[in-house]
Amino acid sequence: MSMDSVPLRIRLYSSLYLLAKEVRFADAQGRGIPQSIRAFARVLCSNSPQEINYLAMEAAENDGRVARRPLKDKSREIQAHQFLLSKITGLIDEYNASIKYFC
Repeated sequence: MSMDSVPLRIRLYSSLYLLAKEVRFADAQGRGIPQSIRAFARVLCSNSPQEINYLAMEAAENDGRVARRPLKDKSREIQAHQFLLSKITGLIDEYNASIKYFC
């Protein structure tokens, strides 16, 4: 089954579900953006091969997972979060439009 044959409403709901789900914190549980998606945004927002190499070196020194820790440059970390926010906002807008279309 290709993604084109899946109704837009289901695809959007699935995307939103993957972005915001139950995550575990050191002291509690809550809802939020999973660490893996935040790490992916950090990699996508990298500006140079040097940044990617730095993330790879940091991963090798720790648990082997790339970009799992917040970036030391706070403006770059904010940029990664703004990237996620723009994508999530777009998904919500598409979802709202599909609800209006189907109702």
